[in-house]
Amino acid sequence: MQNDIKILLADDDDICQALFKKTLEKLEYFPVTCNNGEEVVEIFKKDQYNLIFLDMRMPLMDGPAAAKRIREDEVNKGSIKIIGLSGNTSDKDIKECFASGMDDYLVKPITKSKIIEIIKKHFPNGGLT
Repeated sequence: MQNDIKILLADDDDICQALFKKTLEKLEYFPVTCNNGEEVVEIFKKDQYNLIFLDMRMPLMDGPAAAKRIREDEVNKGSIKIIGLSGNTSDKDIKECFASGMDDYLVKPITKSKIIEIIKKHFPNGGLT
């Protein structure tokens, strides 16, 4: 049974993206994936998502710039949860994440328990047991 949360996953690192996607699929979430911020914005315009996992540092358009564009174009402001992803734990990156309109921040490597925790935090009825 597929969960109701529609997820968009953006990461320019193919290995990180594949591992994250596989973990989400094991939890019965089937994300749409993309490789850069420009793709995120284009895909977002074509379909409605509940949750976007957004790498902070990507080519063409980084995560914070993509988050700002999504927040500008979002119909129901704040209804889409955007989670920043980074291997960096600096205060600067974390502040940039929230300043861009993201709702939360996950530090790589991403684990199944981190994914479950973040989904439960933002979607208490997200279908995870």
